Amino acid sequence: MLDETRIDKLPTELLSTGVFADEHGGFVAGDVGAESVDQALQYWSAKSMLYATMRTLTDLDQAIEQLQANREIVRAQCADLADECAVQQVCSLDMAHENEWQHMTSVLAVNGRRSEMSVHQQLGTAQQRCTELPLTVQAWQDGDIHLGHVIAIERAASTITEENRGEFEAEALPKADGRTPQQLSPIARRIARKYESVGLQKNHAEAFKERAVWTTPGEHGMEIASRFRGKG
Repeated sequence: MLDETRIDKLPTELLSTGVFADEHGGFVAGDVGAESVDQALQYWSAKSMLYATMRTLTDLDQAIEQLQANREIVRAQCADLADECAVQQVCSLDMAHENEWQHMTSVLAVNGRRSEMSVHQQLGTAQQRCTELPLTVQAWQDGDIHLGHVIAIERAASTITEENRGEFEAEALPKADGRTPQQLSPIARRIARKYESVGLQKNHAEAFKERAVWTTPGEHGMEIASRFRGKG
């Protein structure tokens, strides 16, 4: 029951605010007790502002994550274009590549006020990610995963051959849905082991084609061992 002796608002007005009188003469806003209506209303006001701010923070985090994904793709494009510039030169490819990368990292380091080493590492990482894990980078850009998931998949894929990496990505990416990077990591590693086994089986098969040993019947019950070894 409402204790009208301690309420400075009409019961209907009080109820519409979500503040209720308790049996001890106090007030309750949600599951939080208060000593007065004003205190309870201040709590609701602060709580409302908290949720609004939390939504803003979540939106900002998502926007920043997408910007980071876009930046990773642009970094990879810079690295690819530097490689292309090196290819088009008439001098030694190694020297041209080193000169182009040195110039690119120097300019970016000055503009971003960062060390050339960190810029060089960031460009190399971005190029490798976009080349080796295109599905993962695309999912990152689309907002389906964030950087933590990318790193978890990247680490798991480090032991998989290039030809099996696409299948691994296609199987591992759906596992990120609803999971944190920490939860995804052991799952991705388990999936990766399966594709490591596939790669080993293919390697053994190829090795058998190149190098095989067999026996043929000989005289007096003896067998002759023969070995074939491919070129190279």
